[in-house]
Amino acid sequence: MALDLEEMKRDIGLSPADGPLLRAARPWVKDAFEGIVDGFYETLMANPKQRAVFEDEAQIERQKEHLSGWLFTLFDGTYDTAYFARRARIGRVHVAIGLPSRYMTWMVGVLRASLRDALRAGAEREGVEGVRLVETERALLRLLDLELLVMLESYHEDASRQLQAKERLATLGQLATAIGLDVAQRAGGSGQTMILGLDSEGVVRFCNDTAKRYG
Repeated sequence: MALDLEEMKRDIGLSPADGPLLRAARPWVKDAFEGIVDGFYETLMANPKQRAVFEDEAQIERQKEHLSGWLFTLFDGTYDTAYFARRARIGRVHVAIGLPSRYMTWMVGVLRASLRDALRAGAEREGVEGVRLVETERALLRLLDLELLVMLESYHEDASRQLQAKERLATLGQLATAIGLDVAQRAGGSGQTMILGLDSEGVVRFCNDTAKRYG
């Protein structure tokens, strides 16, 4: 992963102290995960454009399971390179299924509100209040900010790959044109058709007899 995670953690404010706070909070909120998932997908399916991203109900059910797992691991308490590599893979999956990046931002926003409510309700049941509750909530929000940045980086990587592919094709086009002009000049305007086939690196992999004769 090209991201400098330690720098991003510092910028967002996620500290080593946040891990234990979030790990300790999982028992307060885990019973709310099922309701959070159901509510999230109910909201998601209300938008026809978002609904169209999914092929069928079976895929939706699989995604619900993935979201449940994501919520559970959100409170693991260990946020290292391996953890965020898994998060980056989630981003790449969303790129692969064609989910626009704005929906990713929207989804994390919906989950942020639901998780904050679940955290507060769970803390009230457990009698957790004051500084501990405030610091736990802040830790959760910082982590969600970082999660979103890591997943959105997948969209940036995809855009960079597409740009590089376009630039490569443009370069190959220019190269093919230059080769064609050179061969045509050697042919002396014979009127014969010359055909060249280039691979993705610009190497000639095929040419007809005319191109061989004058190349």
